[in-house]
Amino acid sequence: MPLMVMAEAKSTDEFEIVGEATKYYKIVTILNDSEIMSIVSPEVTSFTTEITKEEYDNVDLQELYNLNTSVTVQTEYKKLTTTMLKDSSRYRYSVDLTWKNIPKVRSFDIIAIGHYSTVKVSMGPIFEQKYCEGNGECYEGAGVSEIVGTNGTAAVFGLPTGNLTSLSQSMFIDVVKSGSGTVKNQTAAGDYAHATKTITRDNAKKLRVDVVGIIHDSSVESYYDTIGAAIVDWTGSW
Repeated sequence: MPLMVMAEAKSTDEFEIVGEATKYYKIVTILNDSEIMSIVSPEVTSFTTEITKEEYDNVDLQELYNLNTSVTVQTEYKKLTTTMLKDSSRYRYSVDLTWKNIPKVRSFDIIAIGHYSTVKVSMGPIFEQKYCEGNGECYEGAGVSEIVGTNGTAAVFGLPTGNLTSLSQSMFIDVVKSGSGTVKNQTAAGDYAHATKTITRDNAKKLRVDVVGIIHDSSVESYYDTIGAAIVDWTGSW
């Protein structure tokens, strides 16, 4: 039974969107799950390309699944969206990750939002993972470890196992001013890191979050692919 992660949160409908950024990625990962590749490439190597919405939408999933029968190469497509919203007293930063196809390696992944220290978290992170299985059953929620710092927040969570037909993750935080002065600039940097080989939860948590996104400890960075953060910048007076 999935562990539900829920909280009383103000409806997004009561917020106004002030900025949004969406990026699409193709990630090709060389896996070391064969005897030959463990010798040729003992460390997992990922190559990330940012693609257009049209390329993402036109991916042939059947052809992709046939391609991914290889034991040494995984090709994944992901959509990452960061949104900044506001109401009368606070701002909400949200990040959403949608998988075009289901990843082969499923361990502990990370979703995060980086921001300036001129704001602080007043609520959250609120994390949700949604997935459907091949039998048509769909679920929401997952166990999650929270990491909250001065310049960002992350959720570390396990990917579901089994025969999945869809998979997505989302997280948001509400922020208020950390001081009494006027805030003239805000940045919300939504980021996601997928584990390309098995890692423990404790090791996955060796990270920090900044306005550039997720920054792994050097001891674990080779376990993850790297995509550029989807960044929303705001200028005004708050």
